[in-house]
Amino acid sequence: MRLSLYTIVEELNMPPETVKLNIAAHHGYQHVRIRQEGETEWLADCVYLADCCSEQDRTIPDTSCMIYCHSDRLPDGITCCSLGNDGEKTKVMNQILEIFDRYQRYEMEILDMLRWQRPMQEMITLLSRIFQNPVYLLDSSFRVLAIDESPDLIEFSVTWKRMRERGYMFVDTVSSLMNNPNWKKMEEMEEPSLIIPGGPDWPEFYIPFINCNIRITGRVCAHFFVLEAYRKLTRGMEDLAGTFAEHLAEGLMLDDFDPDAKGNYYEHFLNDVMAGTLKDRELIQEQLTPMGWQMEDTYCVLAVDSASRNHSFVHFLANRLDYFGGKTASDKAGMYCVFCVQSSERYQYLIQQLGILFRHAHVACGLSMCFSGFAHLGRYRVQGRFALEWGKGQRPEEMLHVYRDYIMEHIFSVSGQAIPLGEACEYALELLEKADNRFSAHYYDTLYAYLVNERSLIRTAEALKIHRNTLLNRISRIEKLTGADLDDPDQRFRLLLSYKIKEFLKENKPV
Repeated sequence: MRLSLYTIVEELNMPPETVKLNIAAHHGYQHVRIRQEGETEWLADCVYLADCCSEQDRTIPDTSCMIYCHSDRLPDGITCCSLGNDGEKTKVMNQILEIFDRYQRYEMEILDMLRWQRPMQEMITLLSRIFQNPVYLLDSSFRVLAIDESPDLIEFSVTWKRMRERGYMFVDTVSSLMNNPNWKKMEEMEEPSLIIPGGPDWPEFYIPFINCNIRITGRVCAHFFVLEAYRKLTRGMEDLAGTFAEHLAEGLMLDDFDPDAKGNYYEHFLNDVMAGTLKDRELIQEQLTPMGWQMEDTYCVLAVDSASRNHSFVHFLANRLDYFGGKTASDKAGMYCVFCVQSSERYQYLIQQLGILFRHAHVACGLSMCFSGFAHLGRYRVQGRFALEWGKGQRPEEMLHVYRDYIMEHIFSVSGQAIPLGEACEYALELLEKADNRFSAHYYDTLYAYLVNERSLIRTAEALKIHRNTLLNRISRIEKLTGADLDDPDQRFRLLLSYKIKEFLKENKPV
């Protein structure tokens, strides 16, 4: 395992000001030897011990022992640091050998974990022991992939406790991080970065931490964090995090981690509320505030048929839905999107725009009714999902299915699991069907048209293409045959409901 000069010197407990700061200090080394007088060759991965400074290192005072390293990336090719007056060469060499040996054992333990495909949690637990500080690993959407679960860390901080309990970094924390102008710079860093909080750069944070971007196929897909709790974070630890990042990337790939999967930082919060596992209204409002939403705003939920679509297409749809002000997320059932709509006009406009988008994309979706109270998200997700699944079967040529058009079907599908729906129908309809079968009287269709046209003789006659007098004659015979009082609104409601039940049972579409 290669260790940087910073790491080696810090493990020797040497004061950091003795190190000559240049790029070679971050270069990795894995051997140590005593530099012999007159020796001219340098090994790039070896640190050397010598009695005094070379001519080009006069800036460092004479000591009894020096460390020299060689790097082609340096102008003069050499860097060095002082080990103090008590730095006897053989003693120091044995100490450095012990450091190399210890980290070699750590690496072998990690490689053994990778070989047997043991979970990432074991690797994170080991890294926490190595750094002697809390560590955790997040994906690009700030979901916790692995976290130090030591019992004494549960009260380390509110953020830590939430991540342990909920499995993701909360929206308010991530928003503070991403709103910092230095965040993009930190995300683009190729090397690990030690963040010192306070001051003008990072005012949001109160403890130092190391962020190491995990790259797979050249893209940042995870973040490895080390927090300062028990041991002061140093440049040597910063370099060490970069060394272990390669193993973390390998472990993620072995865990079937998909580096191309894209998520939003609020996705896990939405899933948490959707599943009903996050019910604390005050906590929910804290997460909604950075999103610009309020608990009692008006919302609706869109369910998208994305199961058979690839990541790129789903990402395209998510970007388009974000353009309409939606917040997209995915779970095992597929992709969904939450919209904040403050008026019926906005809801109608959204229906119009979504209809155009999904018709062009040729993807089916279902939109819930509007509701107030973000905590009810899960109930209305059910509406969107039902509209999607039922609409695909009923009207496959349409892409946007609005729940209000399928309310009765949803009621019947749920009620039918408790009672036989056919037994809830008015007997009058059965009498009309028998009369139609015997005399071809068309009573069944006539009554239905009469009811749906709100007893308008003109509209009903036009719908049935019959004369008004013929309609009056049929209505009279229907009332005499069934004994129904069509002036009674409750009677009319039960009859119309019975028609809907019979239509539902006739279609018999699975939900």
